Amino acid sequence: MKKSEPIKLRPYQTTDIENIEKAWDTHRSVLYQLPTGGGKSVVLTKLVSDYPDEQIIIFAHKRRLLTQLHERLNGMGIKTGILFGQRSEDLDSPVVVVSIRTAVNDKRLEKLMLREWNRVIIDEARHSRTSSYDKVLTALVKKYPMHKLLGVDATPHRKDGKRLDKHFQVLVNSGETTASLIDKGFLSKYKTFQSPIDKESLKEQVKENSNDYQSTELSGYMRQPKYLEYIVDTYKKFGEEKQAIAFAVDLAHAKDLRNCFINHGGYKPSEIVQIDSRKKPKEIDAAFAGYEKKEIQILINVEMITEGVDLPDTGCIIGARPTKSLTLYLQIVGRGTRIKNDGSDLIVLDCCGWTEEYGTLSSPKTWSLNPDIDPNNPRKGNKIVGRNAAGEYTEDLTEFVGEIVEMTAEEYIRNLSKGLEYAEEENKSIDDKIQDLLTALAELIVKLMKDGHANLQYKVSINYRRVKIEYFHKSIKKDEYNYRHHSIDLEFEKDGDTSEFFPQMNYGYDKSETKNQIIDLQIALGKMSEVFNNKKKLDGLEDDAKGFISQITDLEESKINLDEFKEQARRFKREQWEKKIDDHFIESSKFMFEKTLRYNAFFRDYSRGFNIEGVEFPKGKINKTNNIMILHKVRMDRNWRYKEENKPEYTESRVTETREYIKIDKIHELLKAGKWGEVKKEELETV
Repeated sequence: MKKSEPIKLRPYQTTDIENIEKAWDTHRSVLYQLPTGGGKSVVLTKLVSDYPDEQIIIFAHKRRLLTQLHERLNGMGIKTGILFGQRSEDLDSPVVVVSIRTAVNDKRLEKLMLREWNRVIIDEARHSRTSSYDKVLTALVKKYPMHKLLGVDATPHRKDGKRLDKHFQVLVNSGETTASLIDKGFLSKYKTFQSPIDKESLKEQVKENSNDYQSTELSGYMRQPKYLEYIVDTYKKFGEEKQAIAFAVDLAHAKDLRNCFINHGGYKPSEIVQIDSRKKPKEIDAAFAGYEKKEIQILINVEMITEGVDLPDTGCIIGARPTKSLTLYLQIVGRGTRIKNDGSDLIVLDCCGWTEEYGTLSSPKTWSLNPDIDPNNPRKGNKIVGRNAAGEYTEDLTEFVGEIVEMTAEEYIRNLSKGLEYAEEENKSIDDKIQDLLTALAELIVKLMKDGHANLQYKVSINYRRVKIEYFHKSIKKDEYNYRHHSIDLEFEKDGDTSEFFPQMNYGYDKSETKNQIIDLQIALGKMSEVFNNKKKLDGLEDDAKGFISQITDLEESKINLDEFKEQARRFKREQWEKKIDDHFIESSKFMFEKTLRYNAFFRDYSRGFNIEGVEFPKGKINKTNNIMILHKVRMDRNWRYKEENKPEYTESRVTETREYIKIDKIHELLKAGKWGEVKKEELETV
């Protein structure tokens, strides 16, 4: 065993360890949350090294988790044994890493209970609510009630609703989030690209169970050729040929996806490798080794690389399996968050609707021991939008294929404003180009007239009574673009007879007039050819003029629709305002709403001598269909009499309790109108 070396900690890891040990001072069991890639094994190793004289047992549920922990602890000079399956090494060591599947065996458990364990650690602690963990942890508490328990997990939440507080008394969240770790350079930056699937048909064709989609039906759905080819095409378009890990539904789906990469994508069979639970450990290790040597381009796996696998140079995550599990999504995408040797960004290819459901990798989360609290709540007001190269955003992702980003309400409006500024600048640039073309076009028309005059084959006198070129400019009124265009008014005299040859030509931006302008120009040029009888020379100039018109039309069509930007911003601001009202009122908890009623000046006056002792909402909460709020108001009157002067004596009391039914929309309307607390009782609708 080599000499122990100092464990290098990042500042947040030091703080997190201090918080865990403080929690241990007052609680027997602690659950610690740290984002994927934040260095969970480093924290765990440091904690183990802090108690060299104690007996510590560490549980995990996967072979690779166990072997990585075993190798790391021994590598840091901490003598560590290991027990899983038929492998049993150094079990007399002060620290032992044990497979929970092995420990649950009655004979194994009996032997393990012979040692008095001071500390118990569970890696990927959300699995602690399985029957195996329940059995082992219950036995440990019964035999050694004073031991300290630590659970470690990046995503401490279960979709099935089983409570993690059965085994853990307190949750210690790390001081860092995925977003902050990315900002500080500890995790890789990333970009997310989406190729949408038909979510409506997915809901119709694939059932859900307590944890996720029904596997067989989901596999059949995702094995449709259009989705298999979609995934391959998305990787070829956005994956930048980076090494990738693809996540499939089951063995059949993984096999079909691999064949599609080979047959449709043109990859060699040796470049696309499938790993799953049927593979022997040696085959899996060989696949990982080939991937690390860059001999393998894509690993297609079925639930083999969701936890405890560190392949830092993974540059692309391919999402090929929809899921209803937030934790599974985060564990999958987290496989690519390690810093790359070349410093490049991670590319997430969401081909199955993850992002719309759960947000991006760095979306804010709230982790809690209470299963009723959805960790995804903090991001539910955010916008998932598509962003194109021109800086425009779209909320409709049904047909959108490209980069997608997540923004808070404030960020969305701010970025939309930037998009509007960009659009205005882009349009101004186009306007300037069109102005140059219009000037050139006007000069060309004069040149046509002069060249025609110089090439007349018979005597004709031309009187340029007026040649007027009015240069283009613009004015803006009420955010609308209005233009004054070039105009050329020409008249000529032939054989003493004055005719209107080229009465007026307007060339400008109005799309509705573009077609007519081109027709006018063609008629005018044709008339000039007839009069001047020199068609050959005029052909080149006519083509030039048509070219100008074509360029102007193309530029006009390329302008960005500013009205759509503005309408999008207005619509979103309105939605956000309504949402804030609803969040403040309709979705308020009973406690917070009752507190508002008790301390709000309006309701104090409204109670008229009564104390508001409670608020009741039919069916348990306020919602749009439940339109009644019940106030419980209590008033106590006491009677006094005087036996002696200045010594009153209480004789009796009378308690009056009332229940008053108020329509919620009325209060909702007051909130929206900003008149909360300014209305008299008579103005409320009571029932």
